[in-house]
Amino acid sequence: MNISNTSPNRPDGVLMIAGYYLLLGLGFVFGGIVLLTAAVPSALQMASRDSIFLTGVLVLVILAGSSLALGSWTIQCARGLWNGLPGARRGAVVLSSLMVMMSLLSLPPLWFSYGSPDEDLIMLLLLALGLASTSGLSLWYLTRPAVRRAFGA
Repeated sequence: MNISNTSPNRPDGVLMIAGYYLLLGLGFVFGGIVLLTAAVPSALQMASRDSIFLTGVLVLVILAGSSLALGSWTIQCARGLWNGLPGARRGAVVLSSLMVMMSLLSLPPLWFSYGSPDEDLIMLLLLALGLASTSGLSLWYLTRPAVRRAFGA
């Protein structure tokens, strides 16, 4: 029984990218679930005492929904890359581009919101730069000619 999903015409690096996207997508999905089960009920309790917190509840629900949607898209891209579906490479290229842009665009707001550099700011900046670099490497790998040929593009 062959449990590896490698084929002679698909590079092995695609499987590493699929694993990266699977882990990233699971993180987004679990984060959305935690928001829905922990943060939203707490915010609803605060909103029942003071109606000013209703907008905060709405923002948390939107954040949880977008986290779940992004996580499911990421998991679908990982599954498509694992199975070698032609459309999955295009979706993963778009997803990688968005992840690079979102990560890099988060740097100035993080820097300005924290003011003075401390260990929390440095950790968040390194996290954003790590996501940008790994997504950028995934984007570079998925746009190589050999990978495009393997997916029929």
